[in-house]
Amino acid sequence: MEDFNCLECSACCFSDQKYYILISFEEREKYKDFSLITLSNLNFIEMKNGKCPALLLKDDKYYCSIYENRPEVCRKFERGSGCCRTSRNQNLVQIQLRKDAISE
Repeated sequence: MEDFNCLECSACCFSDQKYYILISFEEREKYKDFSLITLSNLNFIEMKNGKCPALLLKDDKYYCSIYENRPEVCRKFERGSGCCRTSRNQNLVQIQLRKDAISE
């Protein structure tokens, strides 16, 4: 299997969708410092400039500022899984552009 380095990729943390990071009702309090959106009884952390607001870039590597306490949907996202490969394929061209945008 191809080696997937999350610190170089983080494709799963990017989306053009404003409603992308689904959180449970119980998780709302935990993420109250982020902009939260409720839509049709579903709760989301609002994306900022096409990325998760918890995603940081340091020394050309991505880091999740809430990794130890990240949402359940993020915990279930497995490195190298079909979803991971799809995210990488959809976002691969944009990864460097996104690094430039974050570091600004």
